[in-house]
Amino acid sequence: MAALNTIEGKITLYTIAGMGISEGKITLYTIAAGVDPSVCLPVCLDMGTNNKRLLEDPQYQGLKRERATGAEFDSLIAEFMDALSQWQPHGTAAITLAAILAALRAIDYEKGNSGVDEAGKQMDSDEALGQLLAGKQVLFLGAGEAGTGIGELIAYCVHRRTGCSMQEARKTCHFVDSKGLVCASRMADLQHHKQAFAPHTEGRVLFASGSPFDPISAPSQPAGNASQLTPTGDSILVRPAQANNAYVFPALGHAAVLTRCSSISDEAFLVSAEALAAMADPKMVLREGALFPPFSKIKDTSCYVMAHVMACMVREGRGLCPEGVPVQQGHGGAKASDFLPYCLAQMWLGPGEKAPETAIEPSHRSSRL
Repeated sequence: MAALNTIEGKITLYTIAGMGISEGKITLYTIAAGVDPSVCLPVCLDMGTNNKRLLEDPQYQGLKRERATGAEFDSLIAEFMDALSQWQPHGTAAITLAAILAALRAIDYEKGNSGVDEAGKQMDSDEALGQLLAGKQVLFLGAGEAGTGIGELIAYCVHRRTGCSMQEARKTCHFVDSKGLVCASRMADLQHHKQAFAPHTEGRVLFASGSPFDPISAPSQPAGNASQLTPTGDSILVRPAQANNAYVFPALGHAAVLTRCSSISDEAFLVSAEALAAMADPKMVLREGALFPPFSKIKDTSCYVMAHVMACMVREGRGLCPEGVPVQQGHGGAKASDFLPYCLAQMWLGPGEKAPETAIEPSHRSSRL
């Protein structure tokens, strides 16, 4: 069985055991991106189960048949999605890309490369973000479809922002699965989602995990010198970043609803990741591993991400500009600054909850803001 979470067209599927996750996702839409909880509804699609114990359990509430697979599964999902799109055509993964971009900009900041000034201001164009990834190597521990999907988004970022081919851009990413490095010599036995990536410490790592980790004590490195690895003798408390998709998916989904977006493009996911990464403070990234803004400021973060994504959707013609948003013509079309006041006004707030700040000052200002 799969739980369906829909917010006027936002769709997320989970197993029956994840029904609580579906409800949790709904809660995050409200907490993180200010979506009115009255428009949230979980739905279940029962696909059966291959768990023999459950099939023999008289109290099991799911469909007692083997799980649908292959063409049967695909046909049911396609039929369901088609029905949903006809009912609510405004539908809605760059959290990890945001972590990587934030990390690379922090490295660039420490090295003092061009495009980063002494005050910590970051690269001033979207093309520069792709340049930061180009030539870098990203290693994934695990090679499931979610991980390779993130790899595809990273490759798309390099391709889109530098002009190189997708084949060349995929060389940025490397995957290690249960059998070792994903490489060309294993091509015959690789699952299809791994094949495109097959051809190819001393605390000096910027780390993000899907699961939370406790803070750790690490040697303090000399400030402002990326090449000097000798510890200072002091220690600092490093807080491993959690690549929680709650930083992005509520904002992206709310943006899709507000613009009545017909479909979500790869560009929208890329823009959301770039906007989130722009909010990372490079000094805090290097000192404490803080790849993301504090979660206590999640609605401020969501407003900033929403504004960028809405501008992207309107520029692409997939979304409509909401009434009352004064989009400036020329100079590349809709910009995030056109939508930020509207995003702030659309935030649902609980009793006594403080509204997001009206002025968001990330360490990096995108050229499209």
